Amino acid sequence: MSTNKKPKVTFTPLEWELIKDRPEDCIIECHLDTPDDCPPCQWTKEELDHGITKLYGLKAGDEIDLSDPLTFSILEDCIDGGTIMMRCSPEDLGYSEFITKGKWCAMVRAAKSVQKKTGVPFYW
Repeated sequence: MSTNKKPKVTFTPLEWELIKDRPEDCIIECHLDTPDDCPPCQWTKEELDHGITKLYGLKAGDEIDLSDPLTFSILEDCIDGGTIMMRCSPEDLGYSEFITKGKWCAMVRAAKSVQKKTGVPFYW
């Protein structure tokens, strides 16, 4: 977690679209299915499910408290584990097959903005 992130943030509609692309069951699975050499998840499946439902119930522009460990962990998984940027990458598909070059550029700007706000990078 970056030390320069703000405790509370809001996201634009496109930023929020990129974040919420992550399926809820993948978030739970990634939290609970930890390797043997890692500490176990500090939350139960029910706590994760409640946190995801609460977070995914928000809309673009709603304030999100990054100082809440559960909220941040879910958000971090959405960003770090999300595949939307890889699925849309011009190297994989090309602009015309899935999105326009303008949409791709907007998505890259949105992903960089999310990284700046949270300290968590998208991968593509």
